[in-house]
Amino acid sequence: MTATKEKREPKTNQESWSDLLFNMGIPIPSRASRISRAELLARLRPPGPDLPRMTPVQLVDWEMRGILPRAVIQMHEGKVQAVYPSWWIPLVENAYALSKRGYSRDQAGRAARSWINTTGRTLAFAPLDTNLEAVHTAVAGLLRSYRHQQMADADRITGARVIFVDAEGETVFETGIAFNAIDLDVVS
Repeated sequence: MTATKEKREPKTNQESWSDLLFNMGIPIPSRASRISRAELLARLRPPGPDLPRMTPVQLVDWEMRGILPRAVIQMHEGKVQAVYPSWWIPLVENAYALSKRGYSRDQAGRAARSWINTTGRTLAFAPLDTNLEAVHTAVAGLLRSYRHQQMADADRITGARVIFVDAEGETVFETGIAFNAIDLDVVS
């Protein structure tokens, strides 16, 4: 589906993720690449030591308040369920972690939409077998290690470029990753 100049109106008071992606000109993920709300919540990591995971009630509350775009309700795995793109997991993790670290819900929501516009756009166009969530996690780990070694210029690093090359050294795919300068959460 391609975006047009005309914006799609949300079906309820709150915008769904498919409305948001359409309005941003980001391809809508196929039904096969979507996950249920239960799967999304099961795969979320806690935002930090001694901090709880997001609950189903919190996720629905954030959607109703417009902090996160709401789920799309559709047939999924033989029953009607709330579904999300499979790459929605780090988006929810990052927004929730920001709220647990003292950022307002409004700030977490703005960060989530920024993440969708950057990383979400990258993930939407990534080759189907590219697990960018794993790439982002690995790059963040390398940067944490670099900072842990107390390199003098480590605090200046706030992002990375990852380039996938073929056997001839030609670029096949490229992505950028921006980090929160303080705690290394992937923000885009």
